[in-house]
Amino acid sequence: MLSNSIDKKIEIARNILLVGIGGGFDFALAIPIYQNLISLGKTVYWANLSFSRLDLLPNYSKFVHVTAETEDIPESRIPS
Repeated sequence: MLSNSIDKKIEIARNILLVGIGGGFDFALAIPIYQNLISLGKTVYWANLSFSRLDLLPNYSKFVHVTAETEDIPESRIPS
């Protein structure tokens, strides 16, 4: 179960962003948290900072590349 310190915030939230910062283990370890949040009826989004060449992945077109210079993300790429 989630820590009591964030239970209230989780309770009132509808949308939750899970963020990883490379390495893969953060993503893997977040899967039980994701499943718990989904079971609570939350909409969960994933984000990840990667140092890998994502452009080499077959599904690269589904990613949104964001940098410090990014000013606008097309609305069609933002989940509603």
